Amino acid sequence: MAKARKGLRKDKKARAPKNQPICGLWAAARAVGVRLKTAKDVEAFRQECFQRNVFFPKNGNWVGGTTFEERERICRAFGHEVEYFSQFNNLSVEKMLTHKDVFQTRCKWLLTVDKHVLLIVSNMTKRKLWVSDQRGRPMRLVKKNQTPDYDLQSILKQKVVSLCKVKLLDKD
Repeated sequence: MAKARKGLRKDKKARAPKNQPICGLWAAARAVGVRLKTAKDVEAFRQECFQRNVFFPKNGNWVGGTTFEERERICRAFGHEVEYFSQFNNLSVEKMLTHKDVFQTRCKWLLTVDKHVLLIVSNMTKRKLWVSDQRGRPMRLVKKNQTPDYDLQSILKQKVVSLCKVKLLDKD
């Protein structure tokens, strides 16, 4: 068993959300408008999702690893529609983010790269586009000095595994 880092609780579910392995759960929650600031909020959201039967069978030690289908079911259970964009598969994240079909929208996106899920919020310009993971810190693609945030640089070189747009269902 790996030794826990100093200052982290041994129980993964009692840790701060930024230190829990919950990138997919966190991204889906933020995409549907639920903020997860504390471990208590995360556990309440997990239980809400279990009550809505969005997860496949899990054991008691499960923390937050999710699949494509589970993230889609979370969005649908909370009244959102998910639209997949397969034309971006196997492109680099940097090329995908600078494509006009992504940054020239006003919506939220779920981006999956190798074993990690990110939330993208676009607002019609590259300067306003930001990417975030469970740490909750927005990472900008373009800053004032025309370079991406340091934390985003390693992600930009990875390949896109999947990309989907999350939008609120129209209620007619």
